[in-house]
Amino acid sequence: MSLYVNLLVLIATNTAVIGIPLINMVSNQILKVAERQTNQTLELLEYSINRTLGRIYRLSDQLTAHVRLGEFLAQGNIDNAVDRDLEIYLQGRFQELVQIYEDVVAIFVFSHGTGRDDGFRSVSSYSSIAFNEEKPIREEQWYTKAIASDGNIVITPIHLQNFIKRNYRWVLSASRQIHNNSNSEIIGVLLIDFNIEIIKDICVENSTETHYYYLLDEMGKILFHPHEELINSGLLTEPTGKISEGEVQEFKLRIDGQKKMYRIRQDPYSGWKIIAVTKVRELYAPFLPSITFLLIWLSLVIVLLLVVTRRISSRVLDPIQRLRESMKKVEDGYFDISVEVPEYDEVGAMARDYNIMIRKIGDLIRLNEEEQKKLRFSDFRALQSQINPHFLYNTLDSVIWMTAKDRKDDVILMISSLSKLLRRSLATGNSLITLEEEYEHARQYCIIQKIRYQDQLDYSLELPEDCKSFIVPRLILQPIIENALYHGIEDWDDGGDIRVTSKNCGTFLEIVVSDNGVGTQISLLEKNLEEDESTKERNSIGLKNINDRLKILFGADAGLSFRSSMHQGLDVILRVPLNVKPSIFSSLKRNF
Repeated sequence: MSLYVNLLVLIATNTAVIGIPLINMVSNQILKVAERQTNQTLELLEYSINRTLGRIYRLSDQLTAHVRLGEFLAQGNIDNAVDRDLEIYLQGRFQELVQIYEDVVAIFVFSHGTGRDDGFRSVSSYSSIAFNEEKPIREEQWYTKAIASDGNIVITPIHLQNFIKRNYRWVLSASRQIHNNSNSEIIGVLLIDFNIEIIKDICVENSTETHYYYLLDEMGKILFHPHEELINSGLLTEPTGKISEGEVQEFKLRIDGQKKMYRIRQDPYSGWKIIAVTKVRELYAPFLPSITFLLIWLSLVIVLLLVVTRRISSRVLDPIQRLRESMKKVEDGYFDISVEVPEYDEVGAMARDYNIMIRKIGDLIRLNEEEQKKLRFSDFRALQSQINPHFLYNTLDSVIWMTAKDRKDDVILMISSLSKLLRRSLATGNSLITLEEEYEHARQYCIIQKIRYQDQLDYSLELPEDCKSFIVPRLILQPIIENALYHGIEDWDDGGDIRVTSKNCGTFLEIVVSDNGVGTQISLLEKNLEEDESTKERNSIGLKNINDRLKILFGADAGLSFRSSMHQGLDVILRVPLNVKPSIFSSLKRNF
């Protein structure tokens, strides 16, 4: 089946190699057309903004430096014919500028006084003007910002200019301080209102179902948006924060449930940003029928190739698949199988040779398993036989010492415990016992040593309920306790304390034998576990014996490890995996 799948993948890959680049080419072409269109509009908007802002700067420089305008603002209230003539002159001059600059709506100049009744004067491009009493000039945003701007031009975003009665209009305003040439005192404010219909028309006329354009000022506030009503009502959201923060010229973003592409241009003089927004889904919508047809065509080609390939390859692939399934069973240890291939071609001959080979391999493996089992069991017997003489020697040595001290009661108790130990050690049958039985064996040994050492030795054996029934090899605790006693605390003046604890760690059982003796170097202990027993002292045999038995029975994950530091005791840690198959235990019990 894998060969067939690989063949199908090859066909699908070749089809995809043709189809995917074709779809990508169509998609890239759509994006290029959209990008060319938006770039042209961005350039046109950028030119219009630069032209408008350039006129603002030139006109404001020209007017604020006008000598006669300074004379007009320096006068008090208009109360003579000369002042009237000057006002009429300035008014005519402003009207000429409005006619020259087609995007200038109106020009105003206001004296910087405390009120209209206290030296407040104004002149504008209008022949007659009536101010809205409800909108004091000095409280207008453009006025207050100009006074605080230290002579710089203040651009007020698109707003409704409503301080003139019955003459409300949406404009872009530029305001600026006017200074007294003699003492630099602020004597007035210049206001120029611009008609931004040209910029708005460019944005609106080039906005379609797939594209729209809007403007941000240098502070990230929207100057103009073709869907301002939706923005104000919260039905449309724009990532003005992301656009204002970085220098990114183009990015994609999913916002309000739509995926959009943003292209950004920034005017170097004003800091304004022109944003072109492309709606990705609407952009591809006109081309979806063509793309869908292309995908259906590619799918039909793949299906047709699959049908033809299946018919041609079935005569070869099906026998190979049966052969492969047989190999999987052989991997799992089933050698009493054969592959039936009726064909008499090369595949059939290969299957028959394979059947012969499997039968021979099965016979060899069964023979090898029997030999290995005998070898492992003989190694296990040899390792276990080292325990009993070693233990008996040390125990009888303790009995002799107690007899010499004429401590009959202690000798009786010691011999009673010794008999129980020997009965367990010399018993035939199972070499694997429960951890609870192994704890009882270790407890009898500790009773003997407690009688011998009295106050010099304390011990504790802690066995949780969930660990009692775990299966372990016989005689794995007593040699470690013996090693801790003779090598760790026998010559320790402060007395010895031996502690045995067990813990169910999920996948393995952990048994820790701890003492508070002199400690040792862990590297020496680990080296003893690797050396040949003939090169070591008698007292080192016990630990290696236990380590070897655990590894023979439970594999490489089982064995001993150590924690120690000089004069701070030693922890011997036995690790016994809990996921050993029961068949291993039953096999061991039958042979020992």
